[in-house]
Amino acid sequence: MPDMKRSSLKDKDYIIIPIVAIIGTILVMPFSRAFDAQYIAIIVTFAYMAMFYSWKKINSRIELYLVFMICTYLFYYGRYFLLFINYKKYISKLNEYGSVAFINQVALFTLLCIEVMHVTYIVFSCRKTKRQIIFQNWKCNSSAVSIVAWVMFCVSFCFSMKVLLMNISITRMYGYAYALRMYYSGYRVERFFSNFLPGAFILLILRYKNNKLISCVVYGFLMLYLAMYFLSGSRLQAVLLIFALILVFEYEFKHFNRKRLISLSGMLIALCFLLIIISSIRNGIQNSASIAGALKEWKNGTDDNFIINLLSECGFQIYSIAVVIKNCPFNVPYNYGLTYLKGIGQLMPNLFWSQNPFMQESIDTIFAYYLNGGMYGIGSSYIAEGYYNFGYFSILFMPLVGFLFAKYRNMVITCYSAHLKNIMSRYFLMSIPTEVLY
Repeated sequence: MPDMKRSSLKDKDYIIIPIVAIIGTILVMPFSRAFDAQYIAIIVTFAYMAMFYSWKKINSRIELYLVFMICTYLFYYGRYFLLFINYKKYISKLNEYGSVAFINQVALFTLLCIEVMHVTYIVFSCRKTKRQIIFQNWKCNSSAVSIVAWVMFCVSFCFSMKVLLMNISITRMYGYAYALRMYYSGYRVERFFSNFLPGAFILLILRYKNNKLISCVVYGFLMLYLAMYFLSGSRLQAVLLIFALILVFEYEFKHFNRKRLISLSGMLIALCFLLIIISSIRNGIQNSASIAGALKEWKNGTDDNFIINLLSECGFQIYSIAVVIKNCPFNVPYNYGLTYLKGIGQLMPNLFWSQNPFMQESIDTIFAYYLNGGMYGIGSSYIAEGYYNFGYFSILFMPLVGFLFAKYRNMVITCYSAHLKNIMSRYFLMSIPTEVLY
């Protein structure tokens, strides 16, 4: 199994180029409001090219950080990429939630945060650190691992199926928005136990990677779960699990060489097409008598191919950051780090209160009124969350994010370079992507 490249900082091109990109972004930011949005699209795209180049210089495998960076480009700059390729149909929609000049400023601030994170990631990825495998002293009995895996799976799968069947029924009758409200207002026990299902699938795949019969059974249940999840109108958890499984296959089975990358790209494009159809059906089902009617309504109402629609839909996430910057602290005061402290507090068992005092609303709900009148959430964004807590000083915390990604990368390298691969360390590391990519 090929290992990731390890380089020293003596080869300076892959660290100098991202630093130059940072300097360029800083110099452009004061004039961003006067720039045409298409120029911002060019700046952003070339900055990402520089970051991907520097990443490739020290890596030869698919990893969590690469998937994360691709997601940031799609979700923050999907509409800017359309401008980059001179597709201007959606340029007027850039000012849906603020002037184009303001959105451009937000886009460059976001880019600067990502660039600072990236440089830190590169620096700490190249540092020689002490190789230590987490859980290396744990002696895991295979029978015990099997019992834990199947108990996790059976409990979480049953609760997940109950929730998904109810969501499918409610979505068909009343629409996805109503099903989503019902899900978050109820199903407390079911939601708690269903959260263990992605981890259960990963642990079962790791445990039975060399048993073809049981592996087929596990993959059969996995396909059933994904089908049910998509039928319910939801997409997020299924997509996160798919990304995590890509990383599992990269390290546990076969390295994605060029030939396999082409096949993987085709599968991901097909997945994108499926996600667009699901979104269209769930949004149109309230106005149609059937799913077939909603699908026909979507087909008649779009002039673009699904790639254009995907980039437009993904690129909407830049408004999540824009709405937070626009309204904080004028309408919503800074949170001054309480978001993260309370997030840590939620890990504590709720033994003494009827409701966990550390539970809090997220930016997804706090700022929803300013984006869409509170009809639905604004989506998640670690940059928007940072700004909500510390304003523009949140950029000073981006090196911490880059350091954590580098730390994770180095732990994965150490884990899979060891002669005896501890299943607990592999399970722990391969489960992290489902949470981080959220």
